[in-house]
Amino acid sequence: MALVGFFILIFGFIYSISFAGFPLLDPTPELLARQGFHQSIANQFFIVGSIVFLLGILILPFMKLKPSKE
Repeated sequence: MALVGFFILIFGFIYSISFAGFPLLDPTPELLARQGFHQSIANQFFIVGSIVFLLGILILPFMKLKPSKE
């Protein structure tokens, strides 16, 4: 589960660079709105990825305690 969260974080980083890009020097209001929209989506990926990653790390000790079926 931690690995899934890590991949969501990586995807959010790639999405941020690909679609939101770097801040523009003299953008029009439309470009600012577009950049803000894509940055908000990337932020959601960062938040969800962080939560899933942390939950995955917190679950690891409990998965080690689970009895095996052997």
